[in-house]
Amino acid sequence: MNRDIGKMGESFFENLCNQVDITANRSNVDRFGWDYILEFPFKKNKNTSIDMQEMPIECKVQVKATEKNSGKLQIKLSAMHSLVKYQYPAFICFIVYNNQIHPTEVFLVHIDEDIISKVLKNVRKNEINNKELHKSKITIHYDNSHKLNSIDGQSLQNQIEHFILNGMSSYIKDKKYLLNTIGFNEESMNMKFTFDNSALLDVIDTSLGLKDILVPVQNQKITLSRFNLKMPFDSHFNSSTDLRIKIKPQIKEQITLIIKENKYSSPSKFLLDVYISPLDINGKSKAVMQNQNIQLIIDFISNKHSFTIKVEEMEIYNFLELSHNIKILNLLKKENIVLYLERNGNFFMDLPLDNYKVQNEWLEYCTHKILLLEKIYDELKINKNIQLSMKEIQNNIENIKALYHWLFGDISTVNISYSLEKSLKNDKTISFDKGALLIPITLLFNKKITIIYLIFFTNLNTTNKQDFESIPYERIVYDIFEKDEKEINSQFYLDLQNKLTKELQEDGISMVISNHKYI
Repeated sequence: MNRDIGKMGESFFENLCNQVDITANRSNVDRFGWDYILEFPFKKNKNTSIDMQEMPIECKVQVKATEKNSGKLQIKLSAMHSLVKYQYPAFICFIVYNNQIHPTEVFLVHIDEDIISKVLKNVRKNEINNKELHKSKITIHYDNSHKLNSIDGQSLQNQIEHFILNGMSSYIKDKKYLLNTIGFNEESMNMKFTFDNSALLDVIDTSLGLKDILVPVQNQKITLSRFNLKMPFDSHFNSSTDLRIKIKPQIKEQITLIIKENKYSSPSKFLLDVYISPLDINGKSKAVMQNQNIQLIIDFISNKHSFTIKVEEMEIYNFLELSHNIKILNLLKKENIVLYLERNGNFFMDLPLDNYKVQNEWLEYCTHKILLLEKIYDELKINKNIQLSMKEIQNNIENIKALYHWLFGDISTVNISYSLEKSLKNDKTISFDKGALLIPITLLFNKKITIIYLIFFTNLNTTNKQDFESIPYERIVYDIFEKDEKEINSQFYLDLQNKLTKELQEDGISMVISNHKYI
């Protein structure tokens, strides 16, 4: 006796949904790969207001009833493509009767990443071969991992909810991302074009990251590869247009730059990354060798080379390396400078210095200040292994100059103006043997503050509430404090000032002045 196994399966599936109050909206015409749209009941969450709660589960299901459990079934590629592109959850429910009146097994297959990948790859193959989707089939497998624990509505509900644990919004977001990225990689897009020989030098410079320019190109063709299957890409560019070509240079090897003041002096060595253009003119090409501060361009095409000190205004540098490179900057101005390259410890090539340039005009102006800062750090024995930018050095220039003057200038030329207030006991005339003046100077580099307290000592003999000016000071000592910027506030300065004042008073200093003006 023949029976309509398809209608029996659909009727049974509807019964499963009715058991757990899942609304099964049936498709009148199965043309788009699904038989039912399931709507789960709204679940109330006591911890969240109703208007803020997650949307209830909604999904598509294709029902496939079969007499025997073959573990697989062929389904039209067009139907599977429809389920795959559906951004909500989608399933295939296999209902197996095994020639019985009632189903003996039910399997629920989730349209997951593996199936999505398989379907989209086959769709792309069909398009390349000009084959219509509805004329192709794809095999979907099922096994015991897809089997419902029991043949009832609750087991069906649990199985569906298992794949949507984080809610519908999260599921839809993840599936959208998957549909847009699966099968692609960093080299998926390929562009081919031609350009005139007159633009070749510019393109070579572009391939080394030296230029960013528009290049006139012709015969432009773009292909997009997905699952390693290439197809023409429908771009809005004309076949002839101007393109801004950006090529990320690839490091080929490392080489050592040797700089000597003269042929007898000790060498300064710099390890440089080497970038070589893949393009050439008559077998001759161009290379860039550089690190963070130095750029060496070797041009075998014109047989000219250039050496550039690179220091960006906002770039963060290690101060030790920066000061070292600044010294090299000044060294390069000398006539007998010797430059050559070593490769793997062996001599590679001489570098006649044809062209020397500084990337920023104000760098030479700052060179002197950088060397001043280095001398200050050496004098105060401050760790120079810090991070800073040229912009920060500019911002600190006035404090650097003042600090240098206090430490290395003629102290006899320094005059201090201050007033005595109500710090004297009982408003009486009192003689002081020694006094001290505290002057804090701060340096801020890369969100770290160095506070340098200069302490000036002098002999005093004065009375209460009398103003004194132009009193020379005898000597200087200092205390240094290094802190993160976020740790510093007005209370920190006050506590620090009180601490130093107490220490000075314990050493026999009669008067400590911290409110002052120096001229």
